[in-house]
Amino acid sequence: MKNQYTSRATCTLILGATLLTSVLAQNWTVGVPVNMSLGALHLNGSGCYPNIDEMITFPASQAAGVQHIAVMTTVAPEDTNYISPGISSIHTGDTMFINTSAQRNVFFPEGSGSLVIDFRAIGTPTHAGDPHPCVGTDVWISNLGICPEALTPTLQFNCIVQGSLQVQETAMAVGHFIFPSAENGERLSITGTTGGSYLITDAIGRSIASGSAQVLLSGIDLSALRAGLYTITLSDPNGLARSVRFAISGR
Repeated sequence: MKNQYTSRATCTLILGATLLTSVLAQNWTVGVPVNMSLGALHLNGSGCYPNIDEMITFPASQAAGVQHIAVMTTVAPEDTNYISPGISSIHTGDTMFINTSAQRNVFFPEGSGSLVIDFRAIGTPTHAGDPHPCVGTDVWISNLGICPEALTPTLQFNCIVQGSLQVQETAMAVGHFIFPSAENGERLSITGTTGGSYLITDAIGRSIASGSAQVLLSGIDLSALRAGLYTITLSDPNGLARSVRFAISGR
């Protein structure tokens, strides 16, 4: 059964009930890592097999150093839904990098299926003045079509990346993260640490790697990881903890 909608006087139709998250406004600053929710979308199969169920158009980031991504947080059944172009066989935790604002077609298996997608902005801004969303969206435009239905978020790029600021160190004295990239061989490191330990988990919380935080001074090789969203948590000897999300891009 299709989702329910509310119509405006202009006959533009909007979908808000399927979004699962709300976000607060964020101001982005050059050199400060961003990990911002842009909204989540819950889709259900509509009996369109073998044709397209949903057509999603989500905008790419307009801020240098930041990417928009889509994390598959719930997939049912596994290994039968797919997105074209994007992911040929979807599993929970899979991540799609949205580098262009192209239309992406969602296919569900015969019978039924469901998919929850968490859209996020992640990275570190590098250029002041670039536009970025102040908040995520809880409204999607729909054409109310059936087989397929077209969905577009009302995401507004109405904030501007600010210049770098002098940031005072917190009680947990750790330096700056150097995140994995193709240029550094997909290595993760940090410029300083007071000791303790680290834990890396994937997008759905599974442990990927752990050990002494001291090894981060020379860096750890993450080139064997699948493309996707990960979290590193540092815990110092005083019991303080700091978590930061980062992305491994497709290679």
